[in-house]
Amino acid sequence: MRKFALGLVTLLFVITVVMGTFGSIYAEQGWPTISAQALKKKINNGDILFLINVSPESVFNAGHIKGSVNIPIGKLAISSDWPKDKNKPLIFYCMDVPRMYSSKAASWAVKNGYTNVAVFREGVLGWVKAGYQLASVGKYADIMIPFVNATKLSNKLRATSVLVDVRPQDHFTKGHIVGSTNIDLEDLYKKFRSLPKDKQIVLIDHKGKLTLRTARFLVSRGYKNVAMLDGGFNAWPKAGLPVEK
Repeated sequence: MRKFALGLVTLLFVITVVMGTFGSIYAEQGWPTISAQALKKKINNGDILFLINVSPESVFNAGHIKGSVNIPIGKLAISSDWPKDKNKPLIFYCMDVPRMYSSKAASWAVKNGYTNVAVFREGVLGWVKAGYQLASVGKYADIMIPFVNATKLSNKLRATSVLVDVRPQDHFTKGHIVGSTNIDLEDLYKKFRSLPKDKQIVLIDHKGKLTLRTARFLVSRGYKNVAMLDGGFNAWPKAGLPVEK
């Protein structure tokens, strides 16, 4: 009985240590997660960690947590920025709570031998909401970008606008707005020059949460008429509008 009790205490101790590695964490899709406040405390304390932003380069450049490294989700296998120490704490984050990218990156890291992995699920938007500042690469126009709703876009603007769907290609293939062009957010940073500057550019993502910084990036590159589809692609079928596959 004493051996059982001792074993149970030991097991609880191990679990406590593992779960306490990143502080204030809880299970999220199988990965430990960390709050903005706990992450900020670790950064301020100079704790050893490797903070990885898995957003596309254009989104990372527009705003990220200082000290983080950009390894876009589509470049996990080819990046040379991974730490050699497989036991080094890794914390993944992207834009916000649609955190499939962070979880996917965490899964990839574990499969490739990294043993200390967590996810900052609130991402960039959660960091800002908590009152913390972002770092950026280059100068981005800090201006308001207008939203256009699905009905208005369908009725008036679609014929005179260039609709750029920045979702991954497999999502675009499953359904998209007729006449829209697919430029994956990961590729937009390099392919934006193909877009005309004499027409309105309307950016489309999943839910309308990833396009603000991308829009500001375009403005910083001389695009003066940029808008975002309010609610993203999901708002289009919800408005009863046709989807092409």
